[in-house]
Amino acid sequence: MPNMHTGAKWRLVIPSAQAYGAEGAGDLIAPYTPLVFEIELLAVGD
Repeated sequence: MPNMHTGAKWRLVIPSAQAYGAEGAGDLIAPYTPLVFEIELLAVGD
């Protein structure tokens, strides 16, 4: 994520077709469920 700056907050949505699709992930993720990640960059190390 080279364009993300310290303190930035991003919301990433991955459509089900690019995630677990029709199979899902057992009891954790139902079939055809998009994945949503909320990411905050707290710091950048060397």
